[in-house]
Amino acid sequence: MVVRPPWAGDALARALDALGHDDVLLLAQDAVAVACAPAALEPRIAARLAAAGAHVLAHDLAARGLADAALPAGLVVVDDVAWVGLAATCDVCVTWA
Repeated sequence: MVVRPPWAGDALARALDALGHDDVLLLAQDAVAVACAPAALEPRIAARLAAAGAHVLAHDLAARGLADAALPAGLVVVDDVAWVGLAATCDVCVTWA
């Protein structure tokens, strides 16, 4: 789970670097802004994010007024129940801040 956008540090880049084949990536808290502003990302990071099949927490999109924003291909919006389900599939959960 990444909770900070790239313009607030390197959490997303570090998470993408550590992402394994069967890992799940969730954008939450302020990192959900990434889903709505892929053009603001470094092209290499944007491509890696799309390829990762990242999930975006719906509650955090709504809390930031982004619930109706169009998301780039490859990103999936999940609710809190789906988030818990994703976490349950993981042996280790890491929050990148």
